[in-house]
Amino acid sequence: MLTIPVMVLPARRLRQAGAKAETCAASMSHLKQQWLWLYATGRATFPPLAATAALAYTYLSYLSDDELLARLYITAAVSTISIVPFTLLVMMPTNNLLAEAAAARGGASPRPAVKREGVLGEEEEVDKAVVTMKQASEVEDEEFLRLVVKWARLNYLRHLLPLAGAVIGLTAILK
Repeated sequence: MLTIPVMVLPARRLRQAGAKAETCAASMSHLKQQWLWLYATGRATFPPLAATAALAYTYLSYLSDDELLARLYITAAVSTISIVPFTLLVMMPTNNLLAEAAAARGGASPRPAVKREGVLGEEEEVDKAVVTMKQASEVEDEEFLRLVVKWARLNYLRHLLPLAGAVIGLTAILK
C-alpha cells in the first residue's frame, strides 16, 4: 500500500529532478489517466481492507482476557481504520483538485483546429492564440504535477497509520 505512488506515479523522481511538465517522461494525458485509475482502485480497495483489519483487531480485543492486549488490539484497530478520516479530512481537497484537473483536460490537446488562410496579420493572431493556449496548458500541467507530488506525500503519511496498526497488532500477537 505504501509503495503504490512510487510504482505508478513519477512524483518522487519529478520532485527530485525539479521537473516541469515538459520533462515528465509520460505524457500528461497518460499521467492524468494513471492517477484517475489509481485513485478509483484505491478508493474501492483500501477502505474495505482497513475496515476488515480493524474488525479483526476489535474481535481479538474482545476475545482477550489480558487488559493490555485488549488495549493494544483496540489501538491497532483505531490506527488502521484512521486512513478513512485522514483521507476525508486531509487528502480530499487535493484529491478533488486532481480529479477535476484530470477530467477537465483528459489529455486532450489544448490547441484548436485552425485554418491558416488569409492575410498575414490573421496568421499572426492565430499563432498568438495558439501560443497563449499552449502556455495556459503548461501552467495547468505544472499545477497537476505539483498536486500529484503533494498527493504522493500525503499518501505516504496516510499509509503510516495502518503500518502503525500492523506493528501494534503484531506486538500484541507476539506477547
